[in-house]
Amino acid sequence: MNYSLILGNLTLLLGVAAALFFTSSIVKPLNKLKNLMKKAEGGDLDVYFESKYSDEIGQLGKSFNNMIEEFMKLFNMVYSERKWYYVKKKYKLNLNFFNILLHPALC
Repeated sequence: MNYSLILGNLTLLLGVAAALFFTSSIVKPLNKLKNLMKKAEGGDLDVYFESKYSDEIGQLGKSFNNMIEEFMKLFNMVYSERKWYYVKKKYKLNLNFFNILLHPALC
């Protein structure tokens, strides 16, 4: 009877230890991703989620990285367009004039 009580307690402890291990392997990457999302929300788009796994959390991180990459492309495109707009406005550039100079046969 004593042995079965000890064996039961050991089994319970091993079960709790295994549950804690598996829980932390899920929670740690999710917390890391959550912190990266908070940084991105604050405007820091220089974030990257690294995961050595290809499970659902790894796929979520990969999608996060793709989203940040697309945001950066869009941001750079808008920045370039806006910069070009202010250059045109500052120097009062007329694109039709440049098109005639560059492609007279088309006009």
